[in-house]
Amino acid sequence: MDELASLQESAREIALERFRIIQPYLEEDRSLSVIARKARISYRTIHRWLTRYRRFGLAALARKGRGDRGKRRALSPQLLELVQALALEVPPLPIAVIYRRICQMYCPLTSGE
Repeated sequence: MDELASLQESAREIALERFRIIQPYLEEDRSLSVIARKARISYRTIHRWLTRYRRFGLAALARKGRGDRGKRRALSPQLLELVQALALEVPPLPIAVIYRRICQMYCPLTSGE
């Protein structure tokens, strides 16, 4: 409960709102698919909330902040040009291959070598 108290008010409200959505499943043994349809939320999302709640408690239902908040997320012009060149190859490369090639060129320490 200490974790819930440390959250901002808006995050607490989101956590409680999500709990209210899964509460009928927990307390009244209602079907998750029925709850998902009624709430107009995907079954997978509600199942994910339920898993987080069971593992980590109510505070886990709050939205997580971005790890890169306040940092630049744009690509440099050189990197953008490289990505575009790889994406336009014929035959088209899968996104995973493009990502791995970029990592090999720009992140030699993290490319698994």
